[in-house]
Amino acid sequence: MSAVENIEFEESPVPATELMCVQSTPAVISVNFVEIKEALTEALKKYDVVVTAETLADAKKLKIELNKNATEFDKRRKVAVESVSAPIKEFDGQMKELIAMCKGGVEKLGSQITVFETETLNNIRNMLGEALGREWDALDVSAEFRKANINDLVLLGSITSTGKLTGKVGNDIKSRALDDKGAENTIKLRLSELENRSYRAGLKAPLTRAHVEVFLFAPEADYSQRLEAMLQSEVQRQERAEAQMRQQMEMEQERNRKAQEAAEQRIREANERARLAEEKADQAAQQQAAPVAQEQTPAPVQQAAAPQGQALKVYYAPMSERMVKLNEPSFDSAAQAAIKAQQADGQQYGIRTKSDGLIGIVHAGHVFWRA
Repeated sequence: MSAVENIEFEESPVPATELMCVQSTPAVISVNFVEIKEALTEALKKYDVVVTAETLADAKKLKIELNKNATEFDKRRKVAVESVSAPIKEFDGQMKELIAMCKGGVEKLGSQITVFETETLNNIRNMLGEALGREWDALDVSAEFRKANINDLVLLGSITSTGKLTGKVGNDIKSRALDDKGAENTIKLRLSELENRSYRAGLKAPLTRAHVEVFLFAPEADYSQRLEAMLQSEVQRQERAEAQMRQQMEMEQERNRKAQEAAEQRIREANERARLAEEKADQAAQQQAAPVAQEQTPAPVQQAAAPQGQALKVYYAPMSERMVKLNEPSFDSAAQAAIKAQQADGQQYGIRTKSDGLIGIVHAGHVFWRA
């Protein structure tokens, strides 16, 4: 049986309840209750006193007799009640049987109705989903924005007697699909404007969807307010970053300037030391040449050979640290060692004799002066 087929029941020509004919005759039990009560009351009067030794025996006898009478009264009551209640009990049992039959039918029909309605509702849900899918496709709604909910439309009243969706439900489906398309257009417009709004706010790098995802689908007023707050925050962050970068660049430039000045100062000092050493060497040379000019003897030949004899006792040291002595066996070996040392530390080196006489200067990677 299809979920949308109608179930038709044949109407009973005579309802079952109209077949019931109940006839009852009120139960009547006759008993001379008044006479018995009066006699019993009269018999008990003489014992309505405090029991004493004289009345104890009679009181016990009356007690036994009263118990017998009570037992007999109860027995006759039960017999009479049983005789008149038997038809009532039979009727009660019959009615309960009929009630159980009706309830059994109700339960069976209820189960069938539940199965039918469940199958029908599932079919309606599928019809609604297919109709909504067609509307989405017609409007070219992206998968991300297909969010319309149809659970509230899954009702037996959503279809006609022919098993089709009602016109009202069809229009409702179209309206919900249009809402989804409108939401998609809104989000696309927001994302397309995001870059321009970022640049207008002063950002060098525009915001992306990842930045605004948390409130991208919010109502327009809320979205605009939160976006503006984020743009201001990002602009401030950018300004702080640029200020920090400028500060770092200025500090780097200052360090480079100071390093350049220090390097130039060292060059000036080295040049000054070289100039002083050259002047000192000139003076030493003039002093050595004076005796030769005066004596006019072969002594100059012997004096010229003196440095060669002294070369075996030379040492080299930085010009600024004369107390540091690094011995070498000859002038040439001292000069080569001083050149290597200068390449390592950039200082100007002097070559001296044991008697602290300056006989050479190493500058700029070569022997600048030699006595």
